[in-house]
Amino acid sequence: MSNQPIPRGSNVTGVVFLFLARGVLGLLGVGALFVALQGDLAAYVSWTPLAVLAMGAVALLSIGVALLIWRRKRIGLLLGVVAVLGEFGLSLLLLGATSTPPNVLGLVINVILLYYVYRFLTHEPERSLFA
Repeated sequence: MSNQPIPRGSNVTGVVFLFLARGVLGLLGVGALFVALQGDLAAYVSWTPLAVLAMGAVALLSIGVALLIWRRKRIGLLLGVVAVLGEFGLSLLLLGATSTPPNVLGLVINVILLYYVYRFLTHEPERSLFA
């Protein structure tokens, strides 16, 4: 961690919490999908294992991003963009493939995270927090 003082109004903790929450909720969603599929094996289609692996990978990436951002690593911000865009892409893919309603709360959290990551990457004094 750098020895620079944290500027007043820094939202690093809030962004870390949101990425951590997204990761944990993503892992819970993967578990819930497994439980739902055990009850109805006819719903198990060929793309389900790939979708579950992708959801799990994005969830674990979100948890890793939270830890990197907490330590003020710039790579955490870049991986955060990848995780948010991956989650958004998976949401659109699952929406088109299964005609289930989109997770509105998840989409709102993604927009908030993209905004704050953009602020941390481009604006001062937030930009100077990350080495």
